[in-house]
Amino acid sequence: SLSERDCGDPGCGGARTIVLIMHPRRPTEAVKIDKPLEQVTQSELTDALVPLVAQTGLSELPPKPK
Repeated sequence: SLSERDCGDPGCGGARTIVLIMHPRRPTEAVKIDKPLEQVTQSELTDALVPLVAQTGLSELPPKPK
């Protein structure tokens, strides 16, 4: 799921995008990107998800846009 929250930190521009990754029989994992949802690029989202891919053993993420 995707959501946008007030981050409470002036350094992040006031809004933070939160991506929740839910897996059956596993804890929900969160990725936070310190910018408003409408400003997050596909490349930034892919970069933010890389650590979760390594942890979960998924084979790969979708390719980055060119």
